[in-house]
Amino acid sequence: MKKIIFGVFSMFLFSLIIAAAQTSKRKIGDLAPANALDGAWQRVYHYNGKTSSADEPKEFVVVHDGFFSSIGQDGEGRWTNTHGGTFEINGNLMKNHLLYSSHPDILGFTNWVEYELKKDTLIMKWNIKKMLTPQGQEVIVQMPTSESKFIRAKK
Repeated sequence: MKKIIFGVFSMFLFSLIIAAAQTSKRKIGDLAPANALDGAWQRVYHYNGKTSSADEPKEFVVVHDGFFSSIGQDGEGRWTNTHGGTFEINGNLMKNHLLYSSHPDILGFTNWVEYELKKDTLIMKWNIKKMLTPQGQEVIVQMPTSESKFIRAKK
């Protein structure tokens, strides 16, 4: 269960970053909510009761046209956490569907994450209480509430 929770949490972080990306030539106000997230994102902060340190594993997410792909380092600095899938936006909620993952036990899962986009900063609030399995069954999840901040990746 811990592996599923960690995998789902990683997937959500990646999907939120991806969803917040946008191209540098567009103005956020000119885009639909999902398109405003298009682009590349880098996680710079995570709060789960304490502030992240500089040696926290890194994470990058690319979002485009309702799809996301993310890659992140594990606790030993290896780039082994990968996820990909689709997302939909409804107000300030992002619905994520995991199609690909380096954690096969969470493939096909769907979850919802609250997000806030402020210019080139994406804040994701991980208050996940339930997920859907690939078979459509609700799963109650005991994840601690946390928050992540992503910024648009720079060249």
